[in-house]
Amino acid sequence: MHEAGKTIIRWMVQLVFVNLLIHGSVLAQNGTFSLMQETGIASWPEDVAQPDARRPIWQSQLLSHYQHDGYFLARLDSINWDEKVVYLVKGPVSRLANVWLEGDKGQSALWRPGADSTMPITKAFLADLIRELLEQQSKAGFLGARASIARFAASDAGVDVFVQLTRGPEVRIHGLQLEGDPKTTSEFSMLLAGLDSRSSAVHVDLETVRRRVQFHGLHRFVGQPRFELLTDTTAIVIVPVEPIASGAFDLSAGYLPGSEGGKAQLVGSGHLNLINAFGRGRQFGVEVDRFPGQASGIEFNFKDPFVRNSPVSIQIDISGYQQDSTYRQSKMVAGVGFRPRKSTEVTLQYAWESSTPLQGGSLILDGEQRIADSNGRYLGVETTFKRLDHALYPRSGVSFSALVETGERTGKRSVIVGTDTTRLSTRVQQERLSLAVRGYLSFLNRWTFMTGVDGRITRSDETDESEWYRLGGAESLRGYDENQFRGTSVGRLLTEIRGYIDQTTFGYVFFDLGVVEAPGTQRTTHPGYGLGFSFESAMGPISISYALNTEERGRNGRIHLGLSFGL
Repeated sequence: MHEAGKTIIRWMVQLVFVNLLIHGSVLAQNGTFSLMQETGIASWPEDVAQPDARRPIWQSQLLSHYQHDGYFLARLDSINWDEKVVYLVKGPVSRLANVWLEGDKGQSALWRPGADSTMPITKAFLADLIRELLEQQSKAGFLGARASIARFAASDAGVDVFVQLTRGPEVRIHGLQLEGDPKTTSEFSMLLAGLDSRSSAVHVDLETVRRRVQFHGLHRFVGQPRFELLTDTTAIVIVPVEPIASGAFDLSAGYLPGSEGGKAQLVGSGHLNLINAFGRGRQFGVEVDRFPGQASGIEFNFKDPFVRNSPVSIQIDISGYQQDSTYRQSKMVAGVGFRPRKSTEVTLQYAWESSTPLQGGSLILDGEQRIADSNGRYLGVETTFKRLDHALYPRSGVSFSALVETGERTGKRSVIVGTDTTRLSTRVQQERLSLAVRGYLSFLNRWTFMTGVDGRITRSDETDESEWYRLGGAESLRGYDENQFRGTSVGRLLTEIRGYIDQTTFGYVFFDLGVVEAPGTQRTTHPGYGLGFSFESAMGPISISYALNTEERGRNGRIHLGLSFGL
């Protein structure tokens, strides 16, 4: 009897338990619950499962639903299974007060995301908050950082959000990739950006990397760099770029009207450039010029800006020039440069020059040979400084270049002494200065004011016209013929006002003022003015200008056309 009683009691308990489960399940399946809030009864959210005593996941779904709308302090109060009512304390819409960071060392620091404190806290806001924080940490070099919302707490100003931040291990930079420029080596790219394989990502400023890559003028466009993790402790820097053509042929042509009944002339120059040869920044160039008056010139140049990945550069320049049947001139320049900082380069140069008289230059005028057979050797120091917003298309900033040379020139020429002709040897000391300055000022969004000064001066007891500087034409004094003026001191003051359509397309008006001084003559000034247009085409940059001078009173304008073909 005793055993039978125990069995009956056990069956009754099991029956009651099963009935309770079935009752709860039936309520969940056959009925729809309602929500009782502070403001009254509300319908059950469609994206939340119906309450089920066996599966409490509906509770977190319900709270998440309200958090999505900004009620981050919402809580469940109670539930009435018989009446199918869930009592919820929704509370006010959560307003952001502060964001607190809980870091690796347990220290809390206040961090404000810059959001309006009156805005409600939503799931989307929190997702943006975490994304913004991780982007900030990534840019600061903490590439393995992890962040999550830890908790919320009510405060007088609203709701404080606590974010758990783990910065992770220190990451080292193991390379730099120029995205869009496969020819430039990773080693040279690191050099352009001023990085090395020992650089810690924490100490790498991505905006500085972008400016350094852009500074060298090897890319038309340089985008915002980013880090990319390779392992937990190594990463590379990726910089999106649009490289310039590895080779370019520049053609400049000018139409010069005839003067005093003479025929018009077509002059110009062709310049072949290999840029960033072998992906290491080396430059090779060949230039051929055709000037008025049966004059022509040719020039070869080479420069390695980073010898063996060092801040040392080398350059060689060989050129020749012939003025009709008057004289022939040769010049060779070799230089070694050093960059104490990114924007500054100091170069030590050695120059050798030779002038050889031809038939016209061998004539004796006023008792002496017109052109001496001479040689000059010069030692010089050139200082270059650049701080421009864009190396190829500057709109603000300044550039400066100055070359100071000293040397000796020896020569021989025929002179008439009495009734005899004899050869006279000369040896003179010379000092020379070459200067080029440009300044750019952007204003009113699409306008730029550009001004500059060019100057070349020789100080010597004796010179002849083969040593004089030439001035005039599209490159030196617009509005005049190529090499129209010559002297021992020449200079130009120039100004331009440019109106931009986009980064590479602009129209401009200009004013040039040339200054010339030659032995035995007074200093003269020569104004020129005009307008032009420059734009980027499918084959390369194109520029055209129309220039006049005040000496011809608006007649005989010069047209100059510049074309650049990418190779």
